[in-house]
Amino acid sequence: MIDLVTLMIRGGNGGNGSGTFRKEKHTPRGGPAGGNGGRGGNVCIVRDETIFSLDHLLGKRVVRAGDGKAGNSGKRTGADGVDELILVPPGTVVWELDQERIKKFRGDVEVLPRQLIAKGGQGGSGNARKATPVNQVPLLAEQGGKGQ
Repeated sequence: MIDLVTLMIRGGNGGNGSGTFRKEKHTPRGGPAGGNGGRGGNVCIVRDETIFSLDHLLGKRVVRAGDGKAGNSGKRTGADGVDELILVPPGTVVWELDQERIKKFRGDVEVLPRQLIAKGGQGGSGNARKATPVNQVPLLAEQGGKGQ
Protein backbone atom coordinates (compact mmCIF):
# COMPACT_ATOMS: atom_id res chain seq x y z
CA MET A 1 0.00 0.00 0.00
CA ILE A 2 1.47 3.33 -1.12
CA ASP A 3 0.95 6.32 1.18
CA LEU A 4 3.16 8.95 -0.48
CA VAL A 5 3.54 9.84 -4.18
CA THR A 6 5.54 12.70 -5.70
CA LEU A 7 4.25 13.92 -9.06
CA MET A 8 5.16 16.74 -11.42
CA ILE A 9 1.86 18.25 -12.57
CA ARG A 10 1.46 20.54 -15.61
CA GLY A 11 -1.57 22.16 -17.16
CA GLY A 12 -1.89 22.14 -20.94
CA ASN A 13 -0.77 25.04 -23.11
CA GLY A 14 -3.31 27.10 -25.03
CA GLY A 15 -3.50 26.88 -28.83
CA ASN A 16 -2.25 29.67 -31.07
CA GLY A 17 -4.61 31.98 -32.91
CA SER A 18 -4.69 31.94 -36.70
CA GLY A 19 -3.80 34.88 -38.96
CA THR A 20 -5.56 33.95 -42.20
CA PHE A 21 -7.70 35.91 -44.67
CA ARG A 22 -10.71 35.07 -46.84
CA LYS A 23 -9.74 34.41 -50.44
CA GLU A 24 -12.70 33.81 -52.71
CA LYS A 25 -13.07 34.39 -56.42
CA HIS A 26 -15.65 37.18 -56.38
CA THR A 27 -14.64 38.72 -53.04
CA PRO A 28 -11.59 40.90 -53.76
CA ARG A 29 -11.16 42.13 -50.17
CA GLY A 30 -12.43 39.28 -48.05
CA GLY A 31 -11.03 40.44 -44.74
CA PRO A 32 -9.58 38.57 -41.77
CA ALA A 33 -10.84 35.05 -41.09
CA GLY A 34 -8.43 33.65 -38.48
CA GLY A 35 -9.95 31.64 -35.64
CA ASN A 36 -9.04 31.59 -31.96
CA GLY A 37 -6.93 28.88 -30.36
CA GLY A 38 -8.40 26.37 -27.91
CA ARG A 39 -7.71 26.55 -24.17
CA GLY A 40 -5.31 24.14 -22.50
CA GLY A 41 -6.59 21.33 -20.30
CA ASN A 42 -6.72 21.48 -16.50
CA VAL A 43 -5.39 18.94 -13.99
CA CYS A 44 -7.82 18.09 -11.17
CA ILE A 45 -7.63 15.80 -8.17
CA VAL A 46 -10.85 13.83 -7.68
CA ARG A 47 -11.87 11.80 -4.64
CA ASP A 48 -12.94 8.25 -5.55
CA GLU A 49 -14.59 6.06 -2.90
CA THR A 50 -13.56 2.82 -4.66
CA ILE A 51 -9.80 3.45 -4.35
CA PHE A 52 -7.97 2.59 -1.13
CA SER A 53 -4.32 3.41 -1.94
CA LEU A 54 -2.12 5.34 -4.37
CA ASP A 55 -0.76 2.21 -6.08
CA HIS A 56 -2.09 3.25 -9.50
CA LEU A 57 0.10 6.40 -9.40
CA LEU A 58 3.31 4.52 -8.57
CA GLY A 59 4.71 4.39 -12.14
CA LYS A 60 3.75 7.97 -13.07
CA ARG A 61 6.27 10.76 -12.69
CA VAL A 62 4.60 13.49 -14.77
CA VAL A 63 0.88 14.19 -15.13
CA ARG A 64 0.10 16.60 -17.94
CA ALA A 65 -3.18 17.77 -19.41
CA GLY A 66 -3.68 18.06 -23.15
CA ASP A 67 -2.69 21.13 -25.15
CA GLY A 68 -5.24 23.25 -27.02
CA LYS A 69 -5.24 23.11 -30.82
CA ALA A 70 -4.50 26.10 -33.04
CA GLY A 71 -7.28 28.09 -34.67
CA ASN A 72 -8.06 27.62 -38.37
CA SER A 73 -9.21 29.71 -41.28
CA GLY A 74 -12.89 30.49 -41.66
CA LYS A 75 -13.10 31.80 -38.06
CA ARG A 76 -12.93 28.24 -36.71
CA THR A 77 -11.85 27.92 -33.09
CA GLY A 78 -9.30 25.24 -32.20
CA ALA A 79 -10.23 22.30 -29.98
CA ASP A 80 -9.78 22.59 -26.22
CA GLY A 81 -7.20 20.42 -24.46
CA VAL A 82 -8.33 17.31 -22.61
CA ASP A 83 -8.57 17.66 -18.82
CA GLU A 84 -6.57 15.17 -16.74
CA LEU A 85 -8.16 13.68 -13.62
CA ILE A 86 -6.09 12.15 -10.83
CA LEU A 87 -8.20 9.72 -8.80
CA VAL A 88 -7.26 9.54 -5.11
CA PRO A 89 -8.74 7.75 -2.07
CA PRO A 90 -10.67 9.58 0.65
CA GLY A 91 -8.44 11.28 3.22
CA THR A 92 -5.77 12.34 0.72
CA VAL A 93 -3.96 15.61 1.46
CA VAL A 94 -2.19 17.51 -1.33
CA TRP A 95 1.03 19.48 -0.78
CA GLU A 96 3.03 21.57 -3.24
CA LEU A 97 6.83 21.70 -3.27
CA ASP A 98 8.26 24.85 -4.84
CA GLN A 99 11.76 25.36 -6.25
CA GLU A 100 13.29 25.91 -2.80
CA ARG A 101 11.73 22.63 -1.55
CA ILE A 102 9.29 24.48 0.73
CA LYS A 103 5.99 22.67 1.33
CA LYS A 104 2.73 24.56 0.84
CA PHE A 105 -0.68 23.10 1.65
CA ARG A 106 -2.88 22.84 -1.48
CA GLY A 107 -5.97 21.04 -0.30
CA ASP A 108 -7.79 18.14 1.29
CA VAL A 109 -10.17 15.92 -0.70
CA GLU A 110 -12.44 15.56 2.32
CA VAL A 111 -13.33 19.26 2.10
CA LEU A 112 -13.68 19.48 -1.70
CA PRO A 113 -14.12 16.22 -3.65
CA ARG A 114 -12.78 17.83 -6.87
CA GLN A 115 -9.92 20.33 -6.76
CA LEU A 116 -8.16 22.21 -9.53
CA ILE A 117 -4.41 21.71 -9.16
CA ALA A 118 -2.97 23.12 -12.41
CA LYS A 119 -4.87 25.47 -14.71
CA GLY A 120 -4.51 25.25 -18.47
CA GLY A 121 -3.34 28.18 -20.60
CA GLN A 122 -5.69 30.53 -22.40
CA GLY A 123 -6.07 30.16 -26.16
CA GLY A 124 -4.64 32.90 -28.37
CA SER A 125 -6.99 35.13 -30.34
CA GLY A 126 -7.06 35.09 -34.13
CA ASN A 127 -6.94 38.09 -36.42
CA ALA A 128 -10.74 38.04 -36.98
CA ARG A 129 -11.19 38.99 -33.31
CA LYS A 130 -8.65 41.82 -33.62
CA ALA A 131 -10.51 43.58 -36.46
CA THR A 132 -11.86 47.04 -35.59
CA PRO A 133 -13.33 49.87 -37.69
CA VAL A 134 -9.94 51.61 -37.57
CA ASN A 135 -7.79 48.51 -38.22
CA GLN A 136 -9.87 46.45 -40.65
CA VAL A 137 -6.98 44.21 -41.73
CA PRO A 138 -5.04 43.13 -38.61
CA LEU A 139 -1.94 41.13 -39.47
CA LEU A 140 -1.28 39.67 -36.06
CA ALA A 141 -2.65 36.71 -34.15
CA GLU A 142 -1.78 35.95 -30.53
CA GLN A 143 0.06 32.91 -29.25
CA GLY A 144 -1.59 30.66 -26.69
CA GLY A 145 -0.75 31.03 -23.01
CA LYS A 146 1.36 28.58 -21.00
CA GLY A 147 -0.25 26.22 -18.53
CA GLN A 148 0.63 26.21 -14.82
